[in-house]
Amino acid sequence: MQNEQKARNMLSELFKTIEMPEDLDSITEKELSHLLAWFKEIPPHADFWKRVSHLVQLAFPAPERLAGSLGRQVHLFRYVVSSQQADYVRRNFIGQTDVEKLARYLSLNPSVSYSLRESDRLHHKKSQLGKGDYPIGYGCGNFKLLIGFHSEFIINSSGEFQTILGNSSYKLPLNGIVNGASFNYADRNGQDHKRLDVHNFRYDPIWRRKLLLKENYSAPLNESGKFSYFTRYSYYAFDNQSARERSSRLKREFRRKVKRPRPICRLLGFRY
Repeated sequence: MQNEQKARNMLSELFKTIEMPEDLDSITEKELSHLLAWFKEIPPHADFWKRVSHLVQLAFPAPERLAGSLGRQVHLFRYVVSSQQADYVRRNFIGQTDVEKLARYLSLNPSVSYSLRESDRLHHKKSQLGKGDYPIGYGCGNFKLLIGFHSEFIINSSGEFQTILGNSSYKLPLNGIVNGASFNYADRNGQDHKRLDVHNFRYDPIWRRKLLLKENYSAPLNESGKFSYFTRYSYYAFDNQSARERSSRLKREFRRKVKRPRPICRLLGFRY
């Protein structure tokens, strides 16, 4: 209990220092830029983000969910962090598109562990409970990349980062609002991820909640049938490919863009 209260006090002090709003219902470009500036030079793989995540885990231990004004701020901070991390990559690495800059970042930092294995099913929402259209900016699909599980990037088929909030140029693409990235406080997939990251829609900005509810945006299901993430005859299929197949193709294309030194054991023909 003592550690829990100490962690909550530290989070409160952090949010007080950066002037984190209690809601993002009417956040302006100037206010968002002010928030992003606090973390301008912190890369997505920095230990700082692990420490923030650990504080949240201590402040809201299992089986507690995020609650109260602090819980709301903690939830909304995930969107601020994802915008900052997209900005960091955009500003510091060369490339014609966001995806090229992300590949460059990972190529120049070979010690940074990244993963394309986690499911991005929840980032393929369509309107009208799946029977309508994908949001503008979705193109032919989205894919997800994680760094240390905490830092999350959602990239569309045009190679553009998709964030729920704006960024330094204050763009708010519809696909970003609906399917965009959000920082994860949990260390891995599981119950902690659900309670700290996934199941807190009630704290979302009112404009996002209204949009998703009004248009009935819904993600494909983790099963077979007309609403499946996996099948080519699903409402979520496009160009005779399931949502998962399109995501997998985009991930394969991305892997080829990341140029890293090959481990010496592979050069010598050994497998590990």
